[in-house]
Amino acid sequence: MMRADFRPVPAGAIVPGTRALMLTSIRSKTSSLVVKVLFVLLIAAFALWGIGDIFRGDVAARPVAQVGSIKYSQAEFRQDLKQQLDRFSQAQGFQLTAQQFAQFGGVARVIAQAVNRDSLKVFADQQGMGVSQATAVAEIQADPQFKNEQGGFDRNRFLQALEQVNLSEAAYVEEIRSDLVNRALYRSILGGIAVPDALTKQIYAYTDEQRTADVLVVPTAAMTGIAAPDDATLQKYQKDHADAYKSPEYRAATVLQVSPENLTADISVSDDEIKQEYETEKAQFTTPDIREVEQVVVQDQAQADKIEAAVKGGTAFADAVKQVTNGAPVVLGKITKEKLPAEIADKVFAVQAGGVSDPLTSPFGIHVVHVISSEPGATKTLDEVKDQLKHTVALGKAGEALDSIVKELNDSLAGGASLQEAATKLKLKVVKLNAVDAQGKDAKGGDTGLKPEVVKLVFSTDSGNLSPVTPLADGGYAVAQVTGTTPPADKPFDQVKDQLQKDWMAEAQQKAASDKAKAIADKVKAGGDLDAEASAIGGTVQHSAAFTRDKGDPASGIDPAFAAALFALKLNGAAVGDGKDGPVVGKVTAIIPPDPAQHADDVSNLSRNLENQIRNDLSSEFAEALRQELKPTINEDVVNALIQE
Repeated sequence: MMRADFRPVPAGAIVPGTRALMLTSIRSKTSSLVVKVLFVLLIAAFALWGIGDIFRGDVAARPVAQVGSIKYSQAEFRQDLKQQLDRFSQAQGFQLTAQQFAQFGGVARVIAQAVNRDSLKVFADQQGMGVSQATAVAEIQADPQFKNEQGGFDRNRFLQALEQVNLSEAAYVEEIRSDLVNRALYRSILGGIAVPDALTKQIYAYTDEQRTADVLVVPTAAMTGIAAPDDATLQKYQKDHADAYKSPEYRAATVLQVSPENLTADISVSDDEIKQEYETEKAQFTTPDIREVEQVVVQDQAQADKIEAAVKGGTAFADAVKQVTNGAPVVLGKITKEKLPAEIADKVFAVQAGGVSDPLTSPFGIHVVHVISSEPGATKTLDEVKDQLKHTVALGKAGEALDSIVKELNDSLAGGASLQEAATKLKLKVVKLNAVDAQGKDAKGGDTGLKPEVVKLVFSTDSGNLSPVTPLADGGYAVAQVTGTTPPADKPFDQVKDQLQKDWMAEAQQKAASDKAKAIADKVKAGGDLDAEASAIGGTVQHSAAFTRDKGDPASGIDPAFAAALFALKLNGAAVGDGKDGPVVGKVTAIIPPDPAQHADDVSNLSRNLENQIRNDLSSEFAEALRQELKPTINEDVVNALIQE
């Protein structure tokens, strides 16, 4: 990373590398009068583009936040935000926009981290704390990620790392200096924290205590003999649960939906257009040559020759590599030609499946490559994909035609035409719906065929009004005329009687099972026999494995919530929990306290975790105290503007 002759690099400087070489090249030519004139023109262009705002102190240059004299710039915020979005994308497998990230609180966290960091800088400066540049350089040079195979500092690795994170050398040194100061600061505040051994053991005894229990499920379905309810009971049940037995709100509407797909049947596509599309998109119909390969790379020609000779003499490739190098070949798997160094790619792909290449030289060394299998490339003919291409071309044309149709539709509606009149004029189809609910179903529960987006459009338009012509996700458009609204209403008793009876009975069975389970638990608490109670209901007692309070034993029907209830009991105590088939009665049959002496490593790890939690809590309190004292400012309008970019 740093050379022994390291000198400060101006803030914002470009580190040596390709960009620096480009800059040097430009500077070497600035003596030319033509080039000087060009630079004058470029500067003028920058001013026209708004670069002059930098020199005018335009409001757009305001920082995102400021702590004391330290400003958190828009550029720093953009970089931090991009890093966080990239990390989220890599971790979750999908990308969020800045606005979506803000809704999840991500943007606020990015700014809070920056404010905390800058608050520490201000506080450290107030306390006269600092680290020399030489110390920071030594820290960087000792970083293992920048060392070569011999254990020495590798400047090229360092520069490549800076390039990846878009940091200048000077900026990185300053970050390390700040980090060292922060570490020293936190060591002085948090370094002496220790959890008393007695407290650690007490917490360990609590968290690692185990219990066993006998468990009996009282099946809800087994609660029979419940008398069927009469109509009066069901009518009262309907009244008490009215929201569950209402018909949904319905909308009556006239809807026009049109997409490029709807127009393709009337689009003419010539053979020449299909052929041109084929030539343009030929790559997508081409499967490249693939080779499954493994290789060894050596730096000594004699070693490569020995490996080649051994393989040609009948020795397996892996065995030959081991005999000569005492190592194993590197498996590259199935690859295309461009995955290999250009100097050897053609020759490797000329080797037959099962064969081994001659020793081949590239900038990485001397390669001996074993081709395990071969999959030749192929290209589908025009005739094979003609129908697909015809549809693709037609779809593209339909999209262009749809833009014109939508413009005419908007003009017709703006001119006072009804939706039906405008559709008839443009030869578009409308659908008249007497009733559609928010799920896109009609009054009988059938599917109306409306896309969810269109249903949402209908329900966001007031009765009697015409919606805007609205773009859809598939490239189409929709417009809706809402002609009536039927509010939610209680369904007639006769219509829902069967469902009422079913629901009432299920609830009655659930209550009966719960009452039965509580009665059994009470008997067990008083010294009753759980096995006898199980026999009385035709059930079986299950003996759990040992479990902790935070996990339970799901295989025995003890979830974490039920486990917590059982851990609140004494030996032979009983409690009732919830199970998938009905309530569960559990009786504590053993309490197994942990022995800290037998688990010294676990106790030690717990102690370290507790200390870290205390440090985290104190550091959060310290950060909050700094915010209260330093009163950082955050320019919300700047943040909002940046996340809309």
